[in-house]
Amino acid sequence: MLIFYWSDYACPYCYIGAACLKQAIKELQAEQKSLPSIHLVMKSFELDPNAPVQYTGSTTERFAQKYHLSYEAAAQRVSSISQMG
Repeated sequence: MLIFYWSDYACPYCYIGAACLKQAIKELQAEQKSLPSIHLVMKSFELDPNAPVQYTGSTTERFAQKYHLSYEAAAQRVSSISQMG
């Protein structure tokens, strides 16, 4: 079985999704010995082509600015992403 997935290397959700997919495949293969061989192919996808190459400041500051959030709401979002990761 061939699975293609698209990912932006700078996106934490893309990383988390790929890690969950790999873990799910590993668990399925452990349970079901008769599963076909699974091959993953990552395709690169740039979510925000207008994003700066470099950014000074913290991740929380960047989230607050990009998503029009208060600093506190951005900090909560960053914390939530960290927990998922």
